[in-house]
Amino acid sequence: MTWININEEKPNDHEWVLIAHKNYATPMKAKYHSDGECFEFYTSDGVNWSYIFESEITHWQKLPKLPERIKE
Repeated sequence: MTWININEEKPNDHEWVLIAHKNYATPMKAKYHSDGECFEFYTSDGVNWSYIFESEITHWQKLPKLPERIKE
């Protein structure tokens, strides 16, 4: 997986990605949403949704594929 500069390329609309935020050392999972000229990332702590504006994001990358489930 490669980090993509947000100024060079955007995720697909409604795509879940990892984001690198200017103020946080740990990447976060977020859902990208574009609405006209307004681009925002939505994150979830499992209970509440919050908005992170594109101007706060430096890079993003696609989520890795999940492993295949083992049949028992």
